[in-house]
Order: sequence, then structure tokens, then C-alpha cells
Amino acid sequence: MPGIEPGASYMQSMRSTTELHPLPVSNEEGINSCHANQARDIHNQVIQSSERVLHSLWFIKDIFELILGGLFYFFENAFFRLFIPYCKKYVEGEIVLVTGAANGIEKLIAKELGHHRATLVLWDINSGTGQDSQRIKIHFLEAPANLVDRILRVNVAAHFWTYKAFLPALLQRNHGHLVCVACHGGLFAMNGLAVSCLPNWASSSLVGWI
Repeated sequence: MPGIEPGASYMQSMRSTTELHPLPVSNEEGINSCHANQARDIHNQVIQSSERVLHSLWFIKDIFELILGGLFYFFENAFFRLFIPYCKKYVEGEIVLVTGAANGIEKLIAKELGHHRATLVLWDINSGTGQDSQRIKIHFLEAPANLVDRILRVNVAAHFWTYKAFLPALLQRNHGHLVCVACHGGLFAMNGLAVSCLPNWASSSLVGWI
């Protein structure tokens, strides 16, 4: 036929036959592919095991830092009190505002202050059912935006506005104290508890800066 090179139809038929009937894989190639899959599986298992070991090591490190930090704080405070002893504070007749007084340690503080005949002003966003509020333990990446915003407003911004409202009168009278109660998460970073540690660090640091 004009315009067609000799043997072109034969090459086309051979190409179509090759596409329809691929060449079989040799035993050696199959063995190599099997070994590659096994090596890949072993590699993934090693990575997963390493991640579990690292997670355990991070947990041990956090516990170790907590113990060392607590001991350091205890001995530092004890050494400081050798030279400057505690001075008892009498609160009888004093007006004491306790925030978050419906549950937890704040509720116990309010009861203790009441035993010492202090005039109490108790604030809390909860009704005070007698049940301790649940501590928030949620990973930073899994925390919804509205939850983080509420935590920061209640546990950080509320401190700022409360201090701003009462501090001028305390300075004018040269009498009174600002006391912030926060957990050890405000002093030491703890793996996976950024949402809980952040407000504790911010509130305790705010008092220190003031």
C-alpha cells in the first residue's frame, strides 16, 4: 500500500499482542517483590514501635521533670523561709472574693476562710451542685475553637478584668492581696495538655507581672 512502510502492520499486530498478553514475571522478580513487601512491613512496624517508645519516654520525662521541679521548689522555698519566716495573716472581718468557689479547691478555700470569720464574696459560672468540675484533658489539635476561646476567657481574661477592677482600690488603701491558684501545669510543660497548661501558666504569670 502506498504511504505505509513495509512491515508496519506486522509491528502493530505484535504491539497489540504484547499489550493484551503481558510477559509473565519470572520467579526471581516475584521473590524480590515479596522481599520488598516484607521489608516495607518490617520498616512500618519498626516506625510504630519507635513512636510508642518515644511516647513512653516523653511521659517518663514529664514525670521526671515534675518530681525534680517539685523538689527544687520545695527546697528553694524552705531555704528562703529560713531567713524570712511566714507571717500569719488574720482575715477576720476582711472582705475576701473567691472566684470559682462552687467546686474544687476554691470551694475548700472559701470554707476555710469562712471558718476564720472572713466576709466572703463568692463567684462562679456554675450553679454549685457539689460535684467537682471535670478537668479538661484534650489534645491541642483536637480542641474545638469555641472550647479554647471559652477556656481563655474564663481562666485568663477573667483574671485580667478582675484585677483591673479591684487593684486600684487595693493600691489606694495600701491593703489587700491578689492570690492566684493554679495547678503545676502552669510551671511545667506537659505533653498533650497544652489546652490545660496554657491558662494556668498565663494566669500565674499575670499575677507575677503585676
